[in-house]
Amino acid sequence: MVDEDYQLSEIQEEILSVMQIGRKDGEPWGRVTPRYLVDVMGVERQNLHYHLKELVRVGYLEKPVDGLYELVDDP
Repeated sequence: MVDEDYQLSEIQEEILSVMQIGRKDGEPWGRVTPRYLVDVMGVERQNLHYHLKELVRVGYLEKPVDGLYELVDDP
């Protein structure tokens, strides 16, 4: 369940936005690897991992296997 009171940071909003690329075109979307996000967003890997962990903690993302993150619900 998503923590509705949690205030997303700018980076976290960008992560969620990147995860929706392809949605309108019928392409695969909603799953990413940290490597993909680093390449697309140009952020430092360590900083990115912090924000991914927070998004999992507050319920926006799940981590089904190591190295893969997916949206819990369609935002």
